[in-house]
Amino acid sequence: MIDDLTISRVLKQTRKSLGLTQKKFIHGVVTTSFYSKVERGINKGRL
Repeated sequence: MIDDLTISRVLKQTRKSLGLTQKKFIHGVVTTSFYSKVERGINKGRL
């Protein structure tokens, strides 16, 4: 099972490997503040 911290790590690693800032990575889909919290494991996105 994939936990929230694993998803956070994968998102951050993917973003960094692409050389993107959080703002460019999310491209207006969610707020930068929300995404930052997701990356840090503070806020859990729901699908």
